[in-house]
Parts: sequence; C-alpha cells; structure tokens
Amino acid sequence: MVTGKRTGWIYILCNESDTDHVKVLASSDHPDTRDPESAQAETDTRFEIAAAFLFADNISKIEQRARELLKPQQDHTDHELYTLKLPDAENYIMRAGQQFKQKPATIHRVFKYDYTIDSEEAHECALKSAKIAARHGDPEAQFYIAACYADGAGVTTDHKEAVRWYIKAAERGHADAQDSLGVCFDHGKGVDQNHIEAARWFKKAAKQGLASAQMNLGHCYFEGRGVEKNNKESVKLWHQAATQGYPNAQYNLGLCYTEGRGMNIDQQQAYGWYLKAAEQNLSKAQATLATCYHDGSGTDKDPSAAKHWLEKAIKQGHEDSENLLDKIIEQRASDFQLIAAESDRLSQKPSVPEINAITKALDKAYPDWHKKDSAHYQLIENLYDNFEHLR
Repeated sequence: MVTGKRTGWIYILCNESDTDHVKVLASSDHPDTRDPESAQAETDTRFEIAAAFLFADNISKIEQRARELLKPQQDHTDHELYTLKLPDAENYIMRAGQQFKQKPATIHRVFKYDYTIDSEEAHECALKSAKIAARHGDPEAQFYIAACYADGAGVTTDHKEAVRWYIKAAERGHADAQDSLGVCFDHGKGVDQNHIEAARWFKKAAKQGLASAQMNLGHCYFEGRGVEKNNKESVKLWHQAATQGYPNAQYNLGLCYTEGRGMNIDQQQAYGWYLKAAEQNLSKAQATLATCYHDGSGTDKDPSAAKHWLEKAIKQGHEDSENLLDKIIEQRASDFQLIAAESDRLSQKPSVPEINAITKALDKAYPDWHKKDSAHYQLIENLYDNFEHLR
C-alpha cells in the first residue's frame, strides 16, 4: 500500500448505451461527490463509474501516461472516448501507475448511478464506495458516511454512529463535519448534550469560514449558550454568514438592526437584510418584509408589495401571514374609499398635480386594476372617467 497524501482519483466512465466506449478522467473529488457535468458532457448523465483508482502521489502524471497508453484505442470521432472494454482500460491505468513505481491506494469497482435520481439503491452503493475511502482517512468520505447515518440514507438511522463518523472527519479538519458535530452536541442527538462542546466545534468550523457554523456560533453568543453572552460577537458572526448569502443569518441581522441588539437601530439596514433573505425564499423574512412595506419601516409604504411578499410566505405555510394579509386588504379598501372621496372633490376643480397624484396613488395601490377580472376594475374605471377629461 502506498502511503502519502492523497491527491486524486482516476475514473473509468462508460455510458450505459455503449459498453465498448470508455472515458478516462482524473479529479481530486471522491467519486460520490463528483460534479456530473464535469464527468459527462452529454445530456444523458446516466453512466457507470466502472473503476475508481485512488493514487497517493503523481495523479496528473499517471493520468497523462494512461492517456498516452490508451491513445492507439482512441475513437477518431471523439478524442475523449476510447474504444475498448472496462477491464482493458483498468489494465492501462495500472500499467501507467507501475511505470511511476506506484500502486493505487484503492481499486474499486463502484456502481451504476443516475445523478438525476436520489434512490435508496444509489445511497447504498455510494456508501460502500465511501467506506473504502474512509478507511484511508478521507474526511469527505467520513463526513458522507456520517450524513448517511444521520439521515437514514442507504442505512438505518443511527445518530450515535453518525457522531462517531462526524468525529473522525471533524478531527481531520472537515468544516461541515465540525459544524454537524456541534449541532449534535447542541441538541444532544447521538451524544450527551454539551453546549460548551458544541460551541467549541462551531468555533473550529466558523474559523474556516463556514457560514452555517458562523450562524450557529452566533446563536451561542446571542443566547449565552456554551459561551458568555455577547450580542456584538453574535452580530459579527451573523454578518460574516450574511455576506456569504446565508438567508437565516441575513434575517437575524435584520432583527438586530430592528431591535438595536449589538448595534444601533437602523430600519433601512434591517429592511435591506430582510429583502436579501426574502429573495432567497425564507418565509419568515418574506412575512417580516411585508410588514416593512405595510408600516413603511425602512422603506416607503407599499401595500401592493406587502401583499406580494405575504402571499409568498402563505404559500410556504408561514403562520400569522394570513391575518396580516387581511389587515392589508382592509387598509387598501379604506385607502380606496379615501381616494374615491378625494376624487369627488377633485372633479369640481382639480389641478394637474392633484390629478397626477391621485392617478399615481391608484396605480401604486392597485397595479392590476386595469385587468377586467380584477375586483376593483369597474370602481377605478369609474374614478378615471370622473376626472380623466380634466387633464
């Protein structure tokens, strides 16, 4: 067995429709985490990973030599394909490794896998492949195994076993594993609850720039859980995660600006962060953003925008959104009555600026009024008839 730092895998790929044509690829990724688009240019992404060779050193040189040995078998219609069977392709890669006096750390026939289907069979096959790499200390594979046990993907759910694998990957510096292990300690899942230990692992992952860990550690400081309570530190961490596009951190940062926790109150900043999170489909941010538009907090009052974001939140089942929507509809009805009363006055002797203002108000409150199926179509049409000729 060759020792040393792993530098990559060499794959032999074969499209299901033609088992005499193979493709050779090299990557630093484990087979189960490989990007399917980089592995298969064709639109049909279903193929067989016939063999995965894990070499400890010289992966690029071995790949280059393998291609040189395979060149006589190259398909003249496609320089990426070779016209030979899987076992023969394996032998060529073995010969390339031998010429550099290196044997592969792992030779493994993997599985048929369809990247468009998340099936139990695929998880089982991926798990077998990951366990081989995990035995060689691959933290990505160890994390994958832990996630399978945590989610019950390909195996029976076993949180204690998940923690065991999270620890292996976390101790090797895997940020996602460190964060997941922190969550396990924080909630007492698969291990005795220990907030101090949870915060310790969150810190390790947060230092590596992992947004979810920054988010979790921010909660620890905000609530004084496992660390001393520190609102400024929580804001700092949530800001780091928010600038990476993490929606929950963006929402939390908005709340801090709204309530003045760890910073000065700034409704415009709060509105901006709520908007970013709402645009990423976070329902609670959508509901809060609707409130901003309804109350004119940090932005102009806009009943139409408030209704738009509330309807999005309602579709996701956000609680209390329907009550707020009813209030907005009632407010819009009240506004409409005021507009109607004002139009009666304007129709006597309006000025052009007044007419422009009332028209703008109508368009803003009821942007879809001109559609004949709109409940307000006829009412607003009558208003326009009342003073449009005075323009």
